[in-house]
Amino acid sequence: MVNIKGKKSHQLIDDGLQVLNNLAHRGACGSEYNTGDGAGILIQVPHKFFKKKVDFDLPELSLDKAEIEARLNELIAGDAPTATQWISDADLAAQPDLVRTMKVKPPSGQGRVRLLEVEDIDLQPCGGTHVKSTAEIGAVTVRKIENKGKHNRRVNITFKEPA
Repeated sequence: MVNIKGKKSHQLIDDGLQVLNNLAHRGACGSEYNTGDGAGILIQVPHKFFKKKVDFDLPELSLDKAEIEARLNELIAGDAPTATQWISDADLAAQPDLVRTMKVKPPSGQGRVRLLEVEDIDLQPCGGTHVKSTAEIGAVTVRKIENKGKHNRRVNITFKEPA
């Protein structure tokens, strides 16, 4: 399914999934295990999806791109499991050190905030979806580190192509 004018939308994905669901009774299950043949849905993933920018509140200091990339890939390859837990808005406000990014604020205001724990590595508030372990991320490249102000450093990363 495509939009004749090339317009991208979630509705197109929803419609495609509905068509697949409606065809399930005809064997359109995509269940040919050894060839991957069968019905399915193919979507275009924009480059922006694979490119992430994260801003950190860091004092004036030198950040080594190669060192950060090596350490990130070491942590990813370590296959550390992730888990979620909850904290109240009040408890989060009392522990501002849990929030380490500059522009991404925790999804508070509902009475509680979900925390993501990367075992023995990190604990931060996050409302998004997450991998089960760091190994699912795959290798990354640190493309550049930008100085965005007195304490603001932006680290640009991209995912490496699988080998």
